[in-house]
Amino acid sequence: MHAAQSPSLSRRTFLAHGAGLMLGATSAGHAVAAALATPVPPGYVRVAAAADIPAAVLFSVACQESVLRFGNKSLPYPWTLCVQGQPLRFNTQDAAVEKLQACLRDGITNVDCGLLQVNWGWNAQRLGSPRRALNAYANMGVGAVLLREHYEATKG
Repeated sequence: MHAAQSPSLSRRTFLAHGAGLMLGATSAGHAVAAALATPVPPGYVRVAAAADIPAAVLFSVACQESVLRFGNKSLPYPWTLCVQGQPLRFNTQDAAVEKLQACLRDGITNVDCGLLQVNWGWNAQRLGSPRRALNAYANMGVGAVLLREHYEATKG
C-alpha cells in the first residue's frame, strides 16, 4: 500500500468558501481553486448529464473531496479513501481496492471512496463492490445520483 498525505485544504474550508468556489472565486484554498480553473473534463459532463445535474457541480464536489496536486495542476484523484476520517491516496486502483477490502474484513465500513468520496457504510449497495467503488465512472455515477436525490429531497 502506498498512501500519500492529503492536500491541506479541509472540508471545513471548502464549506466556508463553497459558494464562492462555485462562482469561481479565488479566495479559497489553492488546490480547489486551481482545479476549478480547469475546464470540466468530458467524463464529468457525460455523467452529470445522465443524472441531470450541472457538470460544474459534480466536478466541484470531486475537486473538494479528492483533489491531488500533479505538478502545477490540481485534479480529483480516483484512488482516494478516507478511512474513519484518515485520508489516504494510492498509486494504483488495485492498492486502493486491497485497502478497502481489508477495512471491510476488519468490520470498518466508515470509508469514503473514490473521486466523490461516497461513503461505503451508507452506500455499499449502490457502490456494489470495492473495485466498482474505486472505478472512476462508477463512483461518479453513484455520486451524481446522490446529488440529484439530495437536490430533489431539498428542492434545491
